[in-house]
Formats: sequence, C-alpha cells, structure tokens
Amino acid sequence: MSLPKPIRAAALPLCALTLLTTPAAADPVTLRMAAIAPDGTEWARTLKAFARDVEVSSKGELKMKWYLGGIAGDELAALERVKQGQLDGEAGSSFCARLAPSLRAARLGGLYESRDEVVYIMGRLKPVLDEEFRKSGFFNLGQAVFGADVLFSRQPIRTFDELRAAKLWAWNLDPVWQQIAQEMGLKTMSTSIDEHSPAWRRKSYDAFFTVPSVALAYQWSAEVPYYTDFAATMLPACLVVANAALDPLPLELKQVLQSSAAKFMIHFNEISVQLDDALTSGLFEKQGLKRVPASPALRREFYAAARRARDKLGAALIAPALLSSVEKMLAEHRQQRREGAKR
Repeated sequence: MSLPKPIRAAALPLCALTLLTTPAAADPVTLRMAAIAPDGTEWARTLKAFARDVEVSSKGELKMKWYLGGIAGDELAALERVKQGQLDGEAGSSFCARLAPSLRAARLGGLYESRDEVVYIMGRLKPVLDEEFRKSGFFNLGQAVFGADVLFSRQPIRTFDELRAAKLWAWNLDPVWQQIAQEMGLKTMSTSIDEHSPAWRRKSYDAFFTVPSVALAYQWSAEVPYYTDFAATMLPACLVVANAALDPLPLELKQVLQSSAAKFMIHFNEISVQLDDALTSGLFEKQGLKRVPASPALRREFYAAARRARDKLGAALIAPALLSSVEKMLAEHRQQRREGAKR
C-alpha cells in the first residue's frame, strides 16, 4: 500500500537526512612497500604472509602492496621514493644505517661470533635506533639479521694471505664493509647487486662475501665452485614505514601493523637461521659447491685485522662511544653465556 502524498513528501527529507548522517564505510588504506627481495624467494613469501596477516587482522581496513625484486629501484632509490611520498615504507639492509646510524655497529667485520650476538646487541640498542629512525622521518617496525657473510671463491682460500691476494666483490651500497675491507688490506671492487653476476662472469673479481641465503636467492651460488663457512661479517635488516604514512592511521590500525610486524620479524629471523643452516650443512654441496673449512689461523688473522681496522678508522667508521658501549655489552653477554653453560 502506498503512502498518502503528504506523508510521502514529509518522508523524503527525512530519508535524505538519514543518508547524509549515516557514516560511510572508510576505504581501506594501502601501504605501498618496497624490497629488493626477488619474487618467489623465501623472503618474498614471508613478506606476502606479513601483508596477509595485516589485512586479516585489520578486517580489510589496512592492506600492504609489496613491490618486490627491485622494481621500485635499488634500496636507496626506493628510499628516495618513500621520502617523496611515492612509497610508504621499505624492508631491506643497506638503507637502514642511513636512517639510524647506530646500526653501523651491527655491520662491523670480525666483531661478532654468532648471529645471536647481533640480535642481542640490536635489541639492546632498540631505543636508540627507534629515536634515530624517528628523527629521520620513519617508524621502526623492527630489525632482524639476514645472516652471517661467508666467503665464496673461484679457488680455495685457506689463509689470510690468500684472501688478501684475491680481488673481492663488495656491494656498492655497503660503505661500512668497504671501509673495513680496505683498511684490512683487502682488494675490493664494488658493483650493484644487478651487476654482480655479469662482473663475475667477466672474471672481474675472484671471490666475495655474502649471506648464504642471498647467494641462493640471486643464484650466485650456482656460479661459484667453493665456499668457506665462517662468520666474517653480519648483515642486519630493518622494516620501516614513513611517519607521514603511519601518523594518519587510527590507533587500532597502528596497533595491528605493529603487532603483525613483530610476528613477521620473529618469523624472518627463524627462517633466515633455518635456511642458512640448511645451505651450509649440505644443500650447497648438493648444488656442487665444495666446502673449504676455515682454519683457526684464518679466523684469528681475519678478526685481528678487522679489529685493527676498526681501531684505526675510529670515528670515521662509527662513534667511539657507541663502539665502546657495544663491546662492553658483548663482553657482558659472553660472560653470562659462559656462566650459564657451567650451571
């Protein structure tokens, strides 16, 4: 039954008012994120799982779009895109210390005996790192460790003299290692990651240090006959989002993002350990690589040369007060571990 005309006329403004005052569902917010991790790798799968967790936990109100494989440029190019508002955040390694200089401490060659020590130090430094990221315009969603750099080479390298005689590749976005290597008397040439394989095939260099999972992801391990497994340096990682993208989010979405990021960082550390352990415990050999045991003399001479390099470079490499603090933390941590092992 239709309403009488006077009633219909009175109802129309009321309906219009109802439509105007009923809150519309907010459009989902999408964070545009970059990483140079090649698509299809374990890293990429973990980043995508992180994005799914964010979307599910926020009931679709917050999403993440990952630009993988360096399609947004290398890490520094992507960082500039974030600063220009073309992206909202990034995950990776080389750009991290540019935003939080204290992270340089995690990259110091020969300082750490294990991945766990780097994780411990970065945990202790987190308040400092958070503040440095904030001053650079970013929010620190977390830091992790890609792994320990091991030596890949054309010929077996068994002594420190053989290492100094070889020409080594260095990532062009890794100034800390380049400075230390040069001061250690190592001969290096640097290229981008994309130029690594072409330069190797041209025999532009004889060996390179990198994390086992990195060598696998970029298929470098398929081109190298030998590797020497010892923790020469550690490669830290970070995950950041620009304050300009984070600040406008409602509190509940910020909490979802931080909670999902915390789970992601734990998972990232776990899979990095598992993958590197699997590679250096037999998978590389199945690929055809030959493992060269690192002698105690090589380790000892490498670490001694790295320490001399750190001492000589001084403030040009890292703030002396920060290095002193890190060395003290490490000494305390190792002492606690030794005491714990005796119980």
